[in-house]
Amino acid sequence: MKKMFTLLLCASLLAGCSVPTPDDIFDNNEEVVLNGWDNLTGEFTVIVDENNSTVAPIITLGSNNTWLEVNSFNYTATHLSFEIVNNTVIFNNYTFNNPGYLIQDGFMLSEGYAPNYGSAELHFPVFPFDITINYTVVYREWNGR
Repeated sequence: MKKMFTLLLCASLLAGCSVPTPDDIFDNNEEVVLNGWDNLTGEFTVIVDENNSTVAPIITLGSNNTWLEVNSFNYTATHLSFEIVNNTVIFNNYTFNNPGYLIQDGFMLSEGYAPNYGSAELHFPVFPFDITINYTVVYREWNGR
C-alpha cells in the first residue's frame, strides 16, 4: 500500500511536467540574423574596347549557408563625354541614378528576401560607352531558422 501511495504521489507531481517540444523552445516566426544591416559600396569604370563590348566585374553577396535580405540597391552611372564646337572642347558629364538588381539562380530582385539560400550577384547593364559606376547595396544575411 505504501508503494502504491508513493507511486500515486510521484505521478501527481510529475503530471504538470512535460518534455518541451522544439516549438516550445523556438518561436517559428523568429529568424536569427547573423549580422545587422551591412553596406556594400564600391566604384568601377568600364571601358569600351575596340569590339565595342564592355565587361563589368562580378560582385557577389552572401554565402552558400545564408539567406539574403536586400533593403536597397542603387547605382549611379556617370558618362564623361565631349564634343568640339567652333574649335572649343565642351565636356558633358551625364549621370544616371538607377535602382539595381541582384541575380540568384536566374531570378532578379531589387529588395526583400532572395528566393533561395546562397549568394547572389549584382547585375549591371552593358553600356555602349565608357562609364563609371558607383553602387551601394544595403543587405543582411539570415541563417533561415
